[in-house]
Amino acid sequence: MSSKNYFVNSGSAISNNFVLPLMNGEKAWRQAYLQMDAAKKSIDLCFWGFESDHQLVRNQNEALLGPSKRNKYTMYQLLQKKKKAGVKIRILLWELPFNAGWNFSDMLIRLSGMIGDLEVLYQPHPTHTIGSWHQKTIVIDDTIAFVSGMNAKENDWDTSDHKVFDMRRAKHRLTASERKKINLHKDHDAIHLPRRDYMAMIKGPAVTAVKANFVERWNYCISQKYYFHDKVKKLSAPALNQPFSDVKAQITRTIPKYKPTPKGDRSIQDSYLKAISLAEKYIYIEDQYFRSQVLATALAKAIKKNKKLILIVVTQPDYLAEIEPGESWKIGTPSSYWTNKAYETVKKALPEFVMFYLQGSEVLKGKRVFKTVNIHSKIMIVDDEFYTIGSANVNERSFEYDGELNVAVQHSSAKDFRKEVFSNLLQTTCPDDINKMVKLWYDHAKSNHNAFNNNSKPTSLVYPFSQGGPLLPIVPNDWT
Repeated sequence: MSSKNYFVNSGSAISNNFVLPLMNGEKAWRQAYLQMDAAKKSIDLCFWGFESDHQLVRNQNEALLGPSKRNKYTMYQLLQKKKKAGVKIRILLWELPFNAGWNFSDMLIRLSGMIGDLEVLYQPHPTHTIGSWHQKTIVIDDTIAFVSGMNAKENDWDTSDHKVFDMRRAKHRLTASERKKINLHKDHDAIHLPRRDYMAMIKGPAVTAVKANFVERWNYCISQKYYFHDKVKKLSAPALNQPFSDVKAQITRTIPKYKPTPKGDRSIQDSYLKAISLAEKYIYIEDQYFRSQVLATALAKAIKKNKKLILIVVTQPDYLAEIEPGESWKIGTPSSYWTNKAYETVKKALPEFVMFYLQGSEVLKGKRVFKTVNIHSKIMIVDDEFYTIGSANVNERSFEYDGELNVAVQHSSAKDFRKEVFSNLLQTTCPDDINKMVKLWYDHAKSNHNAFNNNSKPTSLVYPFSQGGPLLPIVPNDWT
């Protein structure tokens, strides 16, 4: 194992843990369901967004059944089942600005909090309008934690196949007849988009750090008399869990400046920057956004220092509409300026730099269909030695003032994680050799780009693009 130290002084204590990366909702939410269903004492949930009828387990043979047949797998029914078994349920959610949550968030949970059926608290962000509490964690019996980029929302679920059409991505409340009609016509526009995301299951002392974050926020909400403080009780500091397995891990956060952390916490940003500075072979970033100028500058610096350093960035093109075959430009979103700026910063150091986006493709009713995969991921892997998974995006909001929480890992299992991710995206066994690995990415991207324009079968899920703005070229000329 490398003698390098990827961990940062601003994060939690470094400890030995069991850490299991879980790729995409099917695998992640099933594991979370099984662990919560086995809870004996407590389940502590912390999310940005929460929906009671988020169905955690979605079996193929039940995809056409009505909601009453599938309710047992929903978040709300699971929590009610465990409450009746004597398990303490606590739910900590972000309070949207100006009480917007009363109109838009899950009323079933709000009513449960109001009457004290479940212990529920809502926390406004200290800056009120420009930040959010974006953390996504589950702690079970103070011994198992899930750290994630996934919200407890029904659209945050997909298989690793990212099929264009999968009835399990249909809205939970659709009746059996509605589901059968959608399935008959293979109406991919009537279901949620393919979705990509990650979760990590943790056992060991790092769980204590995740719980301590929950306790800090929970007790502060009570002290400030936020909704529904009079129906809940303060929590004691968690006892330290014993080391478990040999995976060295650290919990990192972004916390705005407020009473519990008067100086704030930017250990997620510190962790990203340190890992980039230590990179020798490759950096892989898969993220919903690629907008951080701080991170882009660090990447450019690392590339200038080490001309052999490989950088692969998978993110979403910042366009107002999906890419169509044969298109060479698009109109950017209001934030395309920042994505373009980060892209150009890296490109100055690495002229051949392109980014990658993802598409699923299959033949439906005799016609080939391409569908952009909604990338909600927040991961980085470095040199088969380090990775981070959590709620923080690659933008200044997540690095500076949103409330975020990640797990950072330094262990040889990073290689297994990288190979799992790459093999899935490239839909072939990923080679160990780094140079062969990167060639595969570019070969597939070029082949898939041509297949997209020719309406033929692609090799895998990866496609190239360059981020301009506000009129955005989709790919460099030499890729066409």
